[in-house]
Amino acid sequence: MCIILSIERIHRTKFNNFIKDIINENLKIKNIFDIKPKNTHLKYEIFAEMISALFSFSIWLYYFLFIMVTILLKFL
Repeated sequence: MCIILSIERIHRTKFNNFIKDIINENLKIKNIFDIKPKNTHLKYEIFAEMISALFSFSIWLYYFLFIMVTILLKFL
């Protein structure tokens, strides 16, 4: 679940930067088809985003529900 959230954050940042370039009329042809999920100079950007995604409320809620259902099924 963290990997999905981290990839979504990376692509959302890339999309927002693309839209800002369009609005500011600063768009370059090479950036139109740039779909690599790299927004920073970090070598392991997805790993860094996964670590930050661990602090998201939605992740904790998902894992809490997963653990509760697992415990419930174990005792049934």
